[in-house]
Amino acid sequence: MGKVLSWINLRVPDGDDYIEFMLAAQAPDPAHRGAAHHMCLQVPEVATSVPALEAKPYYKEYGRTD
Repeated sequence: MGKVLSWINLRVPDGDDYIEFMLAAQAPDPAHRGAAHHMCLQVPEVATSVPALEAKPYYKEYGRTD
């Protein structure tokens, strides 16, 4: 039997941003999360976005560096 994976793209109201969901039949192994399953930001300046993201409370809990 093949793998089941569906993509859903949603555009936010009144904007050009969108959210893409990858819906799989089963949750990926925790070791594989953060690679194919990740969040992507399109920002004008990466160097200013990194410190802002690192300052968020969840960053200290996430624990992955790769």
